[in-house]
Amino acid sequence: MVCSAYLNGSDVRRVVQFGLSQPEGLAVDWIAHNLYWTDFGRGRVEMARLDGSSRLVVAWQDVRPRAIAVDPMNGLIFLYFVFSYIDLWFA
Repeated sequence: MVCSAYLNGSDVRRVVQFGLSQPEGLAVDWIAHNLYWTDFGRGRVEMARLDGSSRLVVAWQDVRPRAIAVDPMNGLIFLYFVFSYIDLWFA
């Protein structure tokens, strides 16, 4: 589950509640008001508006994402992927 709250811990709200397996990375595009996250368990990168609406899958094929960062000033998304020795050897 992905939640939002004020820095003092008040006003906790559920932003993304269903369809997650193992979310790990999280990044906020404060210019476009989008939230991006990686779900290592499902092998996906997803995004939604900051209120959880307009959710969509950004990447899903042949990815094992662990971390994410955004640079909204330049329109960039940076991803950290995990590759095992076996994946690299047989790729």
